[in-house]
Amino acid sequence: HVANFLQRLALQAEAGRVRDELLELYTSSKRINLRLWNEVDHPTIQFGVDVEAWTKLKTNYERATELTGLVCTIDGMPLDFAVPWLDPAGPLDS
Repeated sequence: HVANFLQRLALQAEAGRVRDELLELYTSSKRINLRLWNEVDHPTIQFGVDVEAWTKLKTNYERATELTGLVCTIDGMPLDFAVPWLDPAGPLDS
């Protein structure tokens, strides 16, 4: 969801610094998305998730919301990054 959200934001943004940064965030998030899905199909991390990639994805999303003031919604609810077994701090603070 994050990569698609960033792609839409970048396509709708006016040319300039914000659009350039959104495109960079999109590219990074798309790469992370592929990495995480590959982990599902062919795990390389035993009993875990690539926490560094997950954290970077959350950071990319946070930055996009700072730049645009918009949040991604799924079925009318804000995107929730809470994964209790991975992130004991709870949902993304925004």
